[in-house]
Amino acid sequence: MIAGVDDFLNKRIGLDFFLSKKPLTAIVEGTKLLLKNRGSYFVKPTE
Repeated sequence: MIAGVDDFLNKRIGLDFFLSKKPLTAIVEGTKLLLKNRGSYFVKPTE
């Protein structure tokens, strides 16, 4: 990853975010979490 890209985008966009430690599997892991908690993410998105 490009050093400092998270700080640059944070300043330009104004949203807080973080870069994944494992970017190659981040989408798959997020999809797995979404499917595992299917249905409950609409009611309590932070849990």
